Amino acid sequence: MRSGRGKPLTPSGFLASCASALGTTASPVWVAVDFLLEQGVQPWTDLPLWAGNEHLGIARVEGSRDWAAGLKHRPLEDTVRETWRWITARANRRCAGGLTEEREAALLATWAQQPR
Repeated sequence: MRSGRGKPLTPSGFLASCASALGTTASPVWVAVDFLLEQGVQPWTDLPLWAGNEHLGIARVEGSRDWAAGLKHRPLEDTVRETWRWITARANRRCAGGLTEEREAALLATWAQQPR
């Protein structure tokens, strides 16, 4: 994943930027890909930012020609705040993708029981 001008953006960095932009102390719990697949979690739909192993590198884009042509980037934090504002303005409608809070909690409880 890249953030403006080709700077690498790791999943951890992306999530930290989201938490910072929204003023939350939430932190990710990293689980094994095999665990997610065994639990029936679907890339793209259940976890929209997770493409699964077969699509590693999908967000690695070389954009030097775009920047040379004048492409401008807005700060990630601005995009996160505006997206959250848009989502919350939709009243009680859920986004089409993603795990429910109940399913996420169940997965995390199951993960916590796994021997490591």
